[in-house]
Amino acid sequence: MPASARREPPEYPARPSALQTQVVADQEPVAATAAMETDGVLHDVQATLDSLAGMANGLSRQRQEMLKVQDALEERRAIAQDRERLLAEWEDRLRMHEQGLQEQKLGVELAAEQNAALLAERSAVLQALAESVESRDRAAIKRAELQEQEQRSLDRLSGQLQGRAKELDERDVAQQRQAAELAVRLRQLVDAKDRFSAIVKGFNETVRFNSALSSISNAVAATEGE
Repeated sequence: MPASARREPPEYPARPSALQTQVVADQEPVAATAAMETDGVLHDVQATLDSLAGMANGLSRQRQEMLKVQDALEERRAIAQDRERLLAEWEDRLRMHEQGLQEQKLGVELAAEQNAALLAERSAVLQALAESVESRDRAAIKRAELQEQEQRSLDRLSGQLQGRAKELDERDVAQQRQAAELAVRLRQLVDAKDRFSAIVKGFNETVRFNSALSSISNAVAATEGE
């Protein structure tokens, strides 16, 4: 409860002072006994009033304390209501957060499944690609070996061809040398042929001359015999 709404405690008459009592006693000096009795009554009344005033003050303090306690309770109640409202809001937020987390979890699980499927597919593709690459590597190695064998064969064949070419060159040189020798021999043969032809021609002419001479001799001899 606000402080402005508090009810003030009732006001009680102030307790008469000793001076007022003395004044009353001085005003009645004639009736001492009555004064004494009145003084006793007044003392009793004053004691009663003091007691009542103390009780009233005690009640007032208790009332004020109760009001303070009530204000504190109201304040605590308001704080408790605010806390309950905040807790309700936090619970709503927590539920929303949990719902969001659950949705995110489902999304993550779905994404994980999709990624797992994609990874499995990619793994299969990569496995096939690796096998293809390995097969290509084996084929390339085999081709390299074949090419190496072919290169060795070509090297051997090249060596053989070079050797044969060398032999052919040597044979060509020999043939050229033989051709030169044959040309020389041919010229010698031609010269010898020419000389032999000249000799044969001379021999034939000699034979013809001898034949003619013999004919003439025979003719002469025959003429002489007649």
